[in-house]
Amino acid sequence: MARRKRQPTVFDYMVRKVGFRKTLKILTFVMAWATVENEFGREPSIEEYADWWRSSRATAFREQALFRECFPNEATPSRLTALAMERVGRADLIGFQQVEFA
Repeated sequence: MARRKRQPTVFDYMVRKVGFRKTLKILTFVMAWATVENEFGREPSIEEYADWWRSSRATAFREQALFRECFPNEATPSRLTALAMERVGRADLIGFQQVEFA
């Protein structure tokens, strides 16, 4: 019986696209974003995100720019975190290692 080829995960895609170190930075931003989004009950603005974490706007924009380097068609991580939650019930490092990228 032929073995089914494993589909690449979101994590695999990220590592191939930007490398391991940047992937970890992006995932940190994604999880931090999801925390604020969960607290607000809606998608926050980048300014609200910065205020929540008590970071500068410049830092928040750098984090978002790194995210967009990997996902240029996404303005924020909201859609990806929702997808991970829907498919595997978690939007963290483990979740992104399980969600297949299609």
